[in-house]
Amino acid sequence: MIKNLIALLCLLTISALPASAQLSDAILQLTQQPAVSGNEHQLLQMIQEKQLPAWASSRFDNLGNLIVTIGKVSPSYLLAAAVDEFGHVVSDIRADGYIRIHLIQSIAPNPLFHKFHEGQPIFIVIEIGT
Repeated sequence: MIKNLIALLCLLTISALPASAQLSDAILQLTQQPAVSGNEHQLLQMIQEKQLPAWASSRFDNLGNLIVTIGKVSPSYLLAAAVDEFGHVVSDIRADGYIRIHLIQSIAPNPLFHKFHEGQPIFIVIEIGT
């Protein structure tokens, strides 16, 4: 999902960035920003503010989707790129330091999804108030 977005942004920013090192930095910055389902707004704001060329107009719709318009000719084409990624919610922190986590989505993307992540380091984002 995030790979679709990165490919789209590479196409949009390639003309605006003169050196490949700058493009690599932009892609690295995007991939390091967490965008778990339901919490993609920070990534979309980063894209809107820093990654779009000056000639592209952008806005957020009433559902929080980032709409980017390039040109005003007909026929129009729609390109949709999902930016959310799978994530977990911490439901319990035990006294011995272990945490209990649950997948945010109702269905895992494949049967081995949990096995791929077992024993791997995780990145925890804490949201205070809202």
